[in-house]
Amino acid sequence: MRARAGLVALPALAALLAATPASATDWILLRDLVALTRLDFVDRDSLRVENGQAEAMIYTVFREDTPSGMAAIEVRYLFDCARPRGRMLFARTFDANQQVRSEGPVTEEWSDIEARNFLAFVRPFACSNGAAPSGASMGSAHPFASTRRILRESQAATP
Repeated sequence: MRARAGLVALPALAALLAATPASATDWILLRDLVALTRLDFVDRDSLRVENGQAEAMIYTVFREDTPSGMAAIEVRYLFDCARPRGRMLFARTFDANQQVRSEGPVTEEWSDIEARNFLAFVRPFACSNGAAPSGASMGSAHPFASTRRILRESQAATP
């Protein structure tokens, strides 16, 4: 039943996103988790591929705030297109009012990306400069408020 709730939520999410303010020109829904605790998006126009590496801006919305009060996070991530690894370059966290909680460069070392990690879905999309199959395009509407509403409605609908 959980997976079914996620499938029903996606068309509603696409419709609701059209009514929110823009901050990117083409948000791509990368993956909906079966548990629907978060949704991950990439800004297609942020993709940069050069010298066997790809950079992408990833925006994650959590159904509920984390214990530290984070409701969403935006990261700039660098992928190695030759092997499944990557590293975070920049992170910005937001509270439930979409106010910046923290931001700044990250000097993370390269780390392997496991097959079950959501970054394993982002990497082929980023390395193909957005040509690889991915999720639905949500257009330019900012995904926070509508995504949170869909995630919470999906949770309530799941027995």
